Amino acid sequence: MTTATATQVQKGFGDYIDKALREPVIITRHNRETAVLLSAEHYRRMMEMLSGAFHAHEVPGDLAALIESAEYGA
Repeated sequence: MTTATATQVQKGFGDYIDKALREPVIITRHNRETAVLLSAEHYRRMMEMLSGAFHAHEVPGDLAALIESAEYGA
């Protein structure tokens, strides 16, 4: 997962949008994680997941990978 300071994102916003299309980008301010930039598709999938309950074996593989990468910083 990409990490960038708020200043870096401000100066290279277009580049970070392109990165967010591939993977979430963690944005830091004063050495603290403050925000995450992610694609609209990732956002939609996360919201769909939150709107319904899944048993562990029902979670789609790509969604499980996204959750794991967010939890473990992969």
